[in-house]
Amino acid sequence: MPSVDHDNEIESYSLSHYTLGSRDRIIKRTRTHYPDMRIDSVNFTYGQDDNLFVPNLQYGNNISFLRTPKLGMLLSFDYSVNNPFIASEYNSKGLPTNFGPNTRQYGNRFLYTT
Repeated sequence: MPSVDHDNEIESYSLSHYTLGSRDRIIKRTRTHYPDMRIDSVNFTYGQDDNLFVPNLQYGNNISFLRTPKLGMLLSFDYSVNNPFIASEYNSKGLPTNFGPNTRQYGNRFLYTT
């Protein structure tokens, strides 16, 4: 989001470029910050189990709730096959209904405990 330094009248903003891998998922984000032209990038690495590599994270066996709808994967930059947690309860479709008190917070603002 652009911001303006009213003392110097310099507008700053960033522009992101996304790289898709062979499975049509985001594997890299490169962001250029203006006007200083600073560049930062983040790589998203997936393991053989098709889950995003996050150190010390244990994935469950159920299909990731981010896949319902797929917009969740885009917004979280996570195209993992499985949930990034083991919930304490699931519904008949395999979606988590209770995360439980010991669920580790994982990057998603909408992932919470009950």
